[in-house]
Amino acid sequence: MFILSYRKIIFFIIIVLLFIGISGYSLIVFAQTPVKQIKLKFATEFPSIHHVVRNLINPWAAEVEKRTKGRIKVVVYPDQQLGKFSEMYDDLLKGTSDIAFIVPVGITGRFPLESIFHLPTLIPGYVWDPTCIALRNFVYENYLIPMYFKDIKILWTGRFALNNLLMAKKPVRKLEDLKGKIIGFPSGKTPPLVIKALGGTAERIFPPDIYSSLEKNIIDGVLFPIDSLRGFKLAEVVKYVTRLDFGSASNFTAMRLPAWNSLSPVDQKIITDLIPWAIETQSKTYRNDAELAIETGKKAGIEFIELSSEERERWAEVLRPVEEQWAKEMDKMGLPGTKLYQDIIQLVGKK
Repeated sequence: MFILSYRKIIFFIIIVLLFIGISGYSLIVFAQTPVKQIKLKFATEFPSIHHVVRNLINPWAAEVEKRTKGRIKVVVYPDQQLGKFSEMYDDLLKGTSDIAFIVPVGITGRFPLESIFHLPTLIPGYVWDPTCIALRNFVYENYLIPMYFKDIKILWTGRFALNNLLMAKKPVRKLEDLKGKIIGFPSGKTPPLVIKALGGTAERIFPPDIYSSLEKNIIDGVLFPIDSLRGFKLAEVVKYVTRLDFGSASNFTAMRLPAWNSLSPVDQKIITDLIPWAIETQSKTYRNDAELAIETGKKAGIEFIELSSEERERWAEVLRPVEEQWAKEMDKMGLPGTKLYQDIIQLVGKK
C-alpha cells in the first residue's frame, strides 16, 4: 500500500512539474512575441522644413509612439505626398490617410461657417491666446463638428497667424493711405470684402506667387500673416508692415473614425491625454515663429507701424458692415450665421 501510494505521489509531482514547465515556457514565448504594431499615416500640406512639421507634428508622432510603448507608429507624409491640399479632407474619409492636418478654407464651399474666423475684428488673439482657444473650442464643439465633422475624430484645433498689411514700397499709416492700392490675398471670400471696404483693390495671389508679385509691383501689398516675412522670405521685398491683426483661417488635426475605433481604449486614452500637450506645443511653435519673423523683419530694415486706438476704431467701424453682412449671407444659406455671430459677440463681451 505504502509503495503504491509513494509511486502515485511521485507521478503526481512529475505531472505538476511538467505542467509548470510547459506553462512557464508558454509565458516566455508569449512575452517574447511582439505585439502587432499599428501604423497610422499622417498627411499635411506643409513641407518637412516647416515649423509646424518640425516642432509639432513630428514631435507629436514621436510622443504617441513613446507613450504607447511602440504599439502605434505615426508616419508623417509632408508636402502633399498623400494628396493635394484641397483634397485632404476627402482623402482622410477614404482612408488614403489616417490622420491629417486640415485647413477648411482650402476646401472651397464645403464648410462656410468656418469663415467666422476670417472676419477681421470678431475673434481676437493669436493661436496661443486663451480667449482665442476658448472661442475656437466653442465654435467647433457647438457648430462645426455637429454640422460638418461628425465622421471624423478631431484631436485638436488651431488657427494661423493673424493677417497684417505687408507693403512693398509705400507705408499705410491711416485709412486713407489704402485708397487705390492693389492688395493681394491668398484665399477665402472674406479678405477681398475687407480690402474693398478699406478702400483698396483686392487681387487673389497664391502664396508661392506673393514674393514675385510684390517684387514686380503687380500688387502694392498683401493681407497676410506676419510669419510670412520669414516663411516666404517676404522680408526681402517688404518695407512696411501695418499691424492690423485681422482674422485668419482655422485648422484642425483629425483622425478618421475607422482608424480611431481600431485602437484599444488604453491607446485612445493616451492620444486623448496628449491633446493639451499638442495645443501647448502648437502655441509655442507659432509664438516662436512669429517672434523670429518680426526679428527677421527688423534686421531687414522693415518699419512696423502701430495704429493708434482712434485710428484702429476707424478701421473697425468701416469693417463692421462686412461682418454683419457675413451673418446675413449665412442665414440666406440656411445656416445659423446670425446666431453664431451674436454668440461670439456675447462671449467676447463686445457691444
